[in-house]
Amino acid sequence: MSDFVIVIIVLLAVLSIVLISSIRMVPAGRVIIIQRLGKYQRTAATGVTILMPFLDRVAANLSVTEQSTELRPSEVFTKDSATVVIDAIVSWQLTDAKLFHYGAIRPEYELEKLIDTEIRNLTATMNVDDVLSSRGELGQRTRNEASRASAAWGITIHAIEIRNLTRR
Repeated sequence: MSDFVIVIIVLLAVLSIVLISSIRMVPAGRVIIIQRLGKYQRTAATGVTILMPFLDRVAANLSVTEQSTELRPSEVFTKDSATVVIDAIVSWQLTDAKLFHYGAIRPEYELEKLIDTEIRNLTATMNVDDVLSSRGELGQRTRNEASRASAAWGITIHAIEIRNLTRR
């Protein structure tokens, strides 16, 4: 075999490896953020996507399925200076992967803090008896307020369930 044929075979093998490694399969319920030379290029949804060899890289692999986050129980004060411990769960979904990845450093943490703050703000305007008797309304009002701010992070809040209200 001549040297020329060996060089051609090696080049074809390397080219095949590069081309195969540039093909990515995105599973159902996930999206990937693709950067070209460090700058946002596109968001690839479920299916096959092709990356430019040596230029593109996968910056993030994110789930777009609905997720639940359990919030830590927090002590809040009511309008009449009573203390209530509120335990909640938030159901949310990523709707814009670019905003989610680039909009906040830790969007899930920011979401928890946002909801905690909204619960505190709402309970501060209510009497203790109103807080204890309006669990569903408190969750709905908190969701409405938090949804506006979370849209900037590419997050849609589906529900906030107040699991436990305890007076201290």
